[in-house]
Amino acid sequence: MALLAFRLLIEFVYCALWSFFFLTTSIDTASRAHHNSALGAASFFGFAATVAYAADAFLKFRGFRAGQLAQGERMVQKTTSSVAAGGEVPAPAY
Repeated sequence: MALLAFRLLIEFVYCALWSFFFLTTSIDTASRAHHNSALGAASFFGFAATVAYAADAFLKFRGFRAGQLAQGERMVQKTTSSVAAGGEVPAPAY
């Protein structure tokens, strides 16, 4: 169970790192945008990707702190057993 929660931390680091990469390259592209209008468009979409990755990193960090799993849901199964007439405990049916 702890490994699944640890995966969320790994995904947070991944998103935070890509957010940083997009931010730095978008700033560099924006500084050179006066030469070419395509660089201005690339800079805009780079900043948009920065916002998207930063928001995803924030949500993943908040989920990690809350103890959520990376994917899926926790399935809690309650098993009960009863002693048969002969004193034997029947095997659980999986």
